[in-house]
Amino acid sequence: AGSQVLLRGGEAAERARENGDQSTAYYVTFQNAVFLALAGDRVCDAESRLRALAENCARAGHRYAEIGYCQQAVATLMDPERAHRLEDELARRAENVVVVGAEPQGYSRTLWQLVFCVYRRFDLAYAETEALGVQLTRVPPGAALVDHTFHHGLAVAQLATSARGAERRRYSKLLKTDARRLQRWARGGPDFVHMHHLLEAERARLAGDIARACDLYVRTARRAVRQEFPHHAALAEELRARLLSDIGREADSLSALAESLVHYRKWGCGVKVDDLEAEIARSSHWKVRSSRLDHYGRD
Repeated sequence: AGSQVLLRGGEAAERARENGDQSTAYYVTFQNAVFLALAGDRVCDAESRLRALAENCARAGHRYAEIGYCQQAVATLMDPERAHRLEDELARRAENVVVVGAEPQGYSRTLWQLVFCVYRRFDLAYAETEALGVQLTRVPPGAALVDHTFHHGLAVAQLATSARGAERRRYSKLLKTDARRLQRWARGGPDFVHMHHLLEAERARLAGDIARACDLYVRTARRAVRQEFPHHAALAEELRARLLSDIGREADSLSALAESLVHYRKWGCGVKVDDLEAEIARSSHWKVRSSRLDHYGRD
């Protein structure tokens, strides 16, 4: 279904060019580039596509800052310095918005949500929804709205983990709403089924149903692989790893983290690959060291 949408978008862009409507051609091409990035296209390809489009627009004299914001978001998945200074990236974007003026930012904020979820900055991912406000209702359901809802659900689920009382109930209610929306969209969109499963896994985790949560994480990853969403498979396995670590199942956690690493590597997110490889190495070293200390202690 997704490939057909992109194909029709490419045809629409070509017709616009033939009719001399270069502005519409750029916009449709931009939408296709964003959808490919959100759908798990290799990071380097997504960044290159958006960067080339931004340069072409600039040369043609078209003012379209949203393309640049999207390109910067994807570039953050490739650049360790930018990835580890996310607040600076946000400040730079805010400054640019002031300079070039306000414009719809539904697509770029959704891509930034993805970036923040990958780097486990769920507070910033949630803030993107708050900043977008009413603009979110103006994004067509078949476009970035689904991904925005998905990432918002992941963010509020993680924020609910450390929240208490009324705040936790509020986050949990938001998660339930997001999960129900994705369930409705998944009935007619096979690409959205695994997104719904992942939010249900988070709901199960918050409810303390560890077995159901782990089962749903695995189902999510498998379905995401089948639908060719490697980044979502990576997120699911990483969330499973974090849960297993929290309950003291370190060996199983490392195994899940290794699975996540495979998917992040396929997606081409080099910064995350390096971070997880270092984490796995540290954890494996500590496990071996601890087992040796236990052995000597027994002797």
